[in-house]
Amino acid sequence: MGTAKREHPTRAELRDFAQGRGNAVARARVEKHLAMCGVCAALLSSVPDDTLMGRLRDAATAGPASPGPGHDDSGHTSPEEIPPQLASHPRYRLTRLLGAGGMGWVYHAVHRVMEREVALKVLAPGLVRSPAAVQRFHQEVKAAARLSHPNIVAAHDADQAGDLHFLVMEYVDGVSLDRLVRKNGRLSPAMACSLARQAALALQHAHEAGLVHRDIKPQNLMVTRKGQVKVLDFGLARLAEEAGRSQAQTGRLLTTIGTVLGTPDYMAPEQVGDSHSVDIRADIYSLGCTLYFLLAG
Repeated sequence: MGTAKREHPTRAELRDFAQGRGNAVARARVEKHLAMCGVCAALLSSVPDDTLMGRLRDAATAGPASPGPGHDDSGHTSPEEIPPQLASHPRYRLTRLLGAGGMGWVYHAVHRVMEREVALKVLAPGLVRSPAAVQRFHQEVKAAARLSHPNIVAAHDADQAGDLHFLVMEYVDGVSLDRLVRKNGRLSPAMACSLARQAALALQHAHEAGLVHRDIKPQNLMVTRKGQVKVLDFGLARLAEEAGRSQAQTGRLLTTIGTVLGTPDYMAPEQVGDSHSVDIRADIYSLGCTLYFLLAG
């Protein structure tokens, strides 16, 4: 019990996180904790806001919360455990948890017949709570599947197991840019510009296909061991946005996990008021903020 208590961030740390202050290591630690702790996420909404954070919450742009360990709508007690609905899936064998956040959980998996490694993203139940949301999910997956670019994580499959909806994606053996900076410090201008250029090429390809990412940030950009950038989660940001708006309309508490984790630092101003109608310029703005983070650490 004492250890669990020490892991909770202080109110001052939550305030600094909400207002964009503090070093990258401290912010990353709070971000990781918020992804798993609904109590602290709820407390986050009570700390003093700056103008942008207040407008974000007023606009209800935050995504739905991902249930923490022991509070999972899918029926398993901890994300580290393989969901029972997927434990004996006929096509995919899940091996371990890769990450967790507001949009759900990502597991490493292997195709049972082809023996191909994949990343299997189980969506948080709040994202697909209604039939309309499920239909939106499949529409976004179809749109994302049209993208074929070396700097975009490929979407292989989408399916349902019991009450869980999941997306099967290309497995990337690499690290997200926020973790890269957290581990190594700020990047050299040459390296930072090379990574940003690759992400820009991916965004251009998506733009030509009529897609806007809406949530470009270091956490959604991975770099492989060979230095290749991969953009994650095309289509899912809009799904989270619409789910969050639906929860706000029904009066449910938004704990602001998902998008508050990093979005206010990278979100274009016009996206606060009307995220639905933004275009590639919002992604370019977010990429510019990401480049600043890579250079400044």
